[in-house]
Amino acid sequence: MIELENIEKMLVKLLENQEKMQDEISGIKSDISSMQGDICGIQKDITKQGIIQEIMARDIELLAEGHRTILEQNDRQHNEIRQQFNDRLEEIETAITNLSEDVVFIKHKEYKNEENIFKIRESLKKGKDVY
Repeated sequence: MIELENIEKMLVKLLENQEKMQDEISGIKSDISSMQGDICGIQKDITKQGIIQEIMARDIELLAEGHRTILEQNDRQHNEIRQQFNDRLEEIETAITNLSEDVVFIKHKEYKNEENIFKIRESLKKGKDVY
């Protein structure tokens, strides 16, 4: 009888352990289902992020192209302004050269006029004809 009682106790413990294991397995199944739902959500988020990343990459490419276009346009305008400035500078340099030549001519004429005035004064003092 003692053995029968021991066997019964062991069977009761075995049943209790089996029930605990069933509860734990049910909990694990529930956790797995929850995790599968989370994984599906994460996969959807990753897909959305991939789409957003592709859109951002296209936008960045468009911005870069726009930036290159602006830089090229800026370079062209800068070169045009530089050429206009150089042309204008050349005109100014030519004008200054011409003015310098005119000033030299005027100074020469002034000197000649002073010389003639001096000769006229001298001739008037002497009462002679200048020419």
